[in-house]
Amino acid sequence: MSLGSRVNAALAAMNVQFVRKTGLERLRALEQEFQALLSEYQALKSRHDRLSDRLHLPEKFFEQYPNPRPLLPDGANYLLINSNTRLTELTQRYRTVTHPAMNASMWVEEFVHQEIDLHGFRADGGYVWQHRDINTDLHYALCTYYLKSIDTLRLFDKLTEDQLFGAYTVMVDDRPVSRDLLDSMTEIYFLERHLNISKRPNVKILDIGAGYGRLAHRLVQSLPNLGTVFCTDAIATSTFLCEYYLQFRAVNQKAVTVPFDELQPTLSNHAIDVAVNVHSFSECSLEAINGWLDLLTELAIPNLMIVPNMLDNGGTKLLSCEKDKTRINYQPLLEERGYQLVACDPKFLDPIVQANGVSPTHHFFFQKCV
Repeated sequence: MSLGSRVNAALAAMNVQFVRKTGLERLRALEQEFQALLSEYQALKSRHDRLSDRLHLPEKFFEQYPNPRPLLPDGANYLLINSNTRLTELTQRYRTVTHPAMNASMWVEEFVHQEIDLHGFRADGGYVWQHRDINTDLHYALCTYYLKSIDTLRLFDKLTEDQLFGAYTVMVDDRPVSRDLLDSMTEIYFLERHLNISKRPNVKILDIGAGYGRLAHRLVQSLPNLGTVFCTDAIATSTFLCEYYLQFRAVNQKAVTVPFDELQPTLSNHAIDVAVNVHSFSECSLEAINGWLDLLTELAIPNLMIVPNMLDNGGTKLLSCEKDKTRINYQPLLEERGYQLVACDPKFLDPIVQANGVSPTHHFFFQKCV
């Protein structure tokens, strides 16, 4: 008997059929795993290729979506100037404030000069990235239809867009929509889900890093039960524009701009229901965030909403922006002060819209432990 035959006979005595069958099953399982990994690789490669293509978009993209000459109301040309005495006064006052919240890492004077156009402050720029996030008209349309599908507060009947001050708009269902409009709606609905904000009588809100007053303007138009939304900022130009904009929109009786150096005496007699910080802490140093959180603690504000920048993590992390461009997780600072995370929702609850919507990120809601 040959050596091969003797080996086969020995294997037969050891139930070789079972061994062969098990080996075949293992090979098939490995093949299935390989095919799954191959499919995952191909999907990732396809996504990488799409992203790579998008990385080549900006030059052409900005040619297609330039910031046009901003449409201005009467008198804005004369008021919105660098030599405006109110802006000069605020700038001088803010330079003398030594509070930690004033420790700018990103919003230094050079950045403000480059990013903020006093006439086009609602255009794509430091306050609101509109097409800079590679948001196309289809992204805007998708978000509009999504928000219409959940619009129980009838915000589309209450809020409008007039394209003033350079806001980039897209026509959807015969009406202009902007990121100013769409972001404000998503933020209002987040507050509605977690705070029933439309049902709270005389609700009072503190907007930290309010910019030009985008959200405050929309809150006043949306919520008849609103008491007051106080808008504050550590940047003098923002305070100046916020004062102007809220007065221009005729909402300044309920949306009040508070210069930073007047914040504590102004709010000492008010019980604030919720503080909101939209894309601001993501552009602050850890020292500045610490300063703001100290103020929230002193004012005993029980609820806090934070919207971080998307960055490279989809807005799932709360990260600072240090002067050396490094980023530090600041969520432990919230927990140290008794703020516990209650919710972290995607900006758009529909996963398809979240993947393909306008500047998707996440919304965080914290409550102070008693």
